[in-house]
Amino acid sequence: MSVPLPPYPVDSRCRYRARPRPQKSFNTILDAADLLDPAVLQPSTVEIQRQDQAIEIRIEHPLLGGVIREELLLADSPEGLRAVHLRRTVDDPKGARSRDETVDFANSAWPLPPGTYPETAVPLFLGWQPFDGKTRDLYSWINDRFVARVQYFSKGECSVSLPGGKARAIEVMMFPDINDWVKIGKMLSRLVRPFMPKYHMWYELEPPHRLLRFEGAYGPPGAPEIILERVEDEDAIESD
Repeated sequence: MSVPLPPYPVDSRCRYRARPRPQKSFNTILDAADLLDPAVLQPSTVEIQRQDQAIEIRIEHPLLGGVIREELLLADSPEGLRAVHLRRTVDDPKGARSRDETVDFANSAWPLPPGTYPETAVPLFLGWQPFDGKTRDLYSWINDRFVARVQYFSKGECSVSLPGGKARAIEVMMFPDINDWVKIGKMLSRLVRPFMPKYHMWYELEPPHRLLRFEGAYGPPGAPEIILERVEDEDAIESD
């Protein structure tokens, strides 16, 4: 259930171009086109830093109406990595703060199951799991009153298009576990899986398996659907 502490260095700083997903797979109310315009916005940044048995992830997404910043601390445990602390802020273009959320997972008012992670950060470290094609699951934390089980598996090696060209990658697909809401069993779950909305992620072939591209809702079903594409490390990208 929990993502393991990776046995290799993970320190990195990556830049991503965020843009609206051209074709939606969810019935969303919020449209990413109202939040993002890659022609005028600076790239998003993701910094990952390891500190002994803990890993800190810092995310910054410029928006047309301001900027979102997230800081997540993960720590090793007998079950694997666990979320310890999250801070999420939103500032308007003038720097005035409109949202400021702090979550202390280690001192929660009620227990959360192992393998519970903030939903927006999951694509950034899911590449630390084995790419063996096995279906695994974890809990996606939206808030303390909305925690949903999701399943994911690797689909194998492929070519992925990025702003600088094409790169070889491992594709991983993630989707909500419908049994978390309605108990229909494994057989029916497999039958309805092709119709479930999905999240798609592509990772580097070699450790630390950094995220190359993400496509899906930025959050739970109903969140704005976006595409994140890495726009650095051009030397690792094959030209068309």
